[in-house]
Amino acid sequence: MAGRDDLIDRYLQAIESELGWLGTPRPVDTLFFGGGTPTQLPPDHLARLIATARHWFPLADGSS
Repeated sequence: MAGRDDLIDRYLQAIESELGWLGTPRPVDTLFFGGGTPTQLPPDHLARLIATARHWFPLADGSS
């Protein structure tokens, strides 16, 4: 995605759409963001990605 900022919104929309197939949020103990894509996102788009992840993958009770 480096050099293709024009695709950021479509990328985030695709993630949101795919996670919507879960139907309901799924609590997790750990959520790892790996690879280089998140570090290439501007702060507002990274915040959107994190908010989406937190919605669909909230921390399970007792997780920190």
